[in-house]
Amino acid sequence: MLNQLTVEGASLAAPSAFEDPAVLLGRYGSIIGHELGHALDSRGSQRDELGRVRDWWSADDRAAFEERAARVVADVDGCHPRGIEDAVVDGRLVGFEVVAELVSYQIAWDTYASMTTADERATPVDGFTGAQRFFLAKTYGRRGIDRPETARARLHGDVHPPFEVFANLARHLDAFHEAFATRPGDGMWLDPEDRVRVY
Repeated sequence: MLNQLTVEGASLAAPSAFEDPAVLLGRYGSIIGHELGHALDSRGSQRDELGRVRDWWSADDRAAFEERAARVVADVDGCHPRGIEDAVVDGRLVGFEVVAELVSYQIAWDTYASMTTADERATPVDGFTGAQRFFLAKTYGRRGIDRPETARARLHGDVHPPFEVFANLARHLDAFHEAFATRPGDGMWLDPEDRVRVY
């Protein structure tokens, strides 16, 4: 059995996008980060590096993970998707995927920050700094819209949350708030003590 991750060609952008590390890491690094997040989450903890069924986490690691995951679940629980007023996101249903998505933001951002300088991240291209382009690329990678009937059905049976729930997880990263100079009262503002870093 192969341990691999496949990105479908249809989801890839034009080759020029790969010239900008902000776009490359924001969009594609985060896809890889999402799947890596699953390998290291509560389910991934049930198999070791050789694929054997074995719980390899310590009790302290599990408790720390579960506390952070519960905070992420609480953050998305009860969200209203666009156009749906009579149904909300069930945080427990989508929690597994939401935690992996937040991990993907963190892995991709840390990678981008490690391979660029602060000046490079602050340099505008087409009116947006590198840091802003990273988060915009990530968000555009998750853009989409469902018909209301589809969105409502997904709320009851799909472990993947509505697209905007994934996109709005950016508010857990300090770098997002620095990039866009958010402040209390802004729609994406999240108090620093409420931001969750999973790993």
